[in-house]
Formats: sequence, structure tokens, C-alpha cells
Amino acid sequence: MLSGNQRLKLLREAGYKTVPCVIKPLDDAAARLLAQALNRIEGVDDLGLKASLMKIVLSSMKPEEVTAILPESASSLKALTSMDDTTIAEQVRSWQQAQSARLKHMQFQLTPIQQPVVEEAIKKMLPEAKKDKGENPNNRGTALYLLCKCFLDNGGKPHER
Repeated sequence: MLSGNQRLKLLREAGYKTVPCVIKPLDDAAARLLAQALNRIEGVDDLGLKASLMKIVLSSMKPEEVTAILPESASSLKALTSMDDTTIAEQVRSWQQAQSARLKHMQFQLTPIQQPVVEEAIKKMLPEAKKDKGENPNNRGTALYLLCKCFLDNGGKPHER
């Protein structure tokens, strides 16, 4: 079970015999990666454990597959997998590289009127985002970045209504 252990325990204690769930066939590497992604939503990473996990996962998955699931860049994966039993100073440098290369999560809410406008703008910018060879493997995130950059490069003045 990747997520819901505590909920399942409470439901069993409450007398439930069956509960709805989602079953997804995964190999060990994909299951570990998904567990990492789910844990990252609410928790804080233990970089030593994460580095060990990434070494295991990357032995059977391509870095592009990992960055499609986790908010990591190729640079942060490289920094994580370079962490080993070296000196503390080297580990701190590797940790700092992993943190600086890590993708940042943003969350915001839109009204029902705003959402289709934002979705349409991102959709129109996606072809440019797919051409961008930057660190972000997330095309929608890159499209949003390019939209903001275009706005700022054009003086940052709001469109007149």
C-alpha cells in the first residue's frame, strides 16, 4: 500500500470489511518513486534516504521517467545520486546542489472565469515550452514561466481592458 495506511487502520477499527481503493500495477522502482512523490506532498525529505532511493530507482528507470513524476531536475537527481559515504563537507555540497536544482511547487486558486483563460494561455504557449531545453521537464510549468517572462520582457504592463 502506497498511501492510506492510517485511514485503512482506522476504517478496520471502525468495523469496515471493505473500502474503495485504486489498484495500480507497478514494478518495485515505480512503486518506490510513487511513494516518494506521495510522501513529498506533506512531508520533508530525508536527503540521505532519498539519495539511496534515487540510486535504486535510477538503476531500473531513466532519469526522464523520474523527473516526469517527481519535482526534480536532472541536476538535482545527479546531485542526489552523487551523495555517498564521503566527507561531511562533500555531502553538504551535494545537498546544497540538490536543493538549488530542485523544482519548486506553486499552488494558486482561480475562479471559474479565470481558469479557462489561464488554461488557454498555457495551451497556446505549450509549443514554445516543448522547444525549451531548460531544466524543467514539466511543459505546463515551462509554458507558465514563458508567459510570465514574456509579460515582464514587454514592460510588465497589464493589458488594457
